[in-house]
Amino acid sequence: MDKFLLKSKMALCGDTQTILADYLGISANALSNKINLKSTDFNQCEILKIKERYCLTLKRSIQFFAKKYHVKILERLLVQA
Repeated sequence: MDKFLLKSKMALCGDTQTILADYLGISANALSNKINLKSTDFNQCEILKIKERYCLTLKRSIQFFAKKYHVKILERLLVQA
């Protein structure tokens, strides 16, 4: 995932990690670990919630998350939702 893109989008929307973590239903520490690639990746539900919260297009979602997910798989996950 591109943590800089996510953090910039969060800042533009006035979100902190705590706000986004609450929205995703995870702890702020868990979110920080996911952003910094120190633990598990974002799951499909979390990716879809982030896509929805920040009104991301499919292309933009892929830019955010494609470094950890194969592009075709990510496309399928996001199109199914």
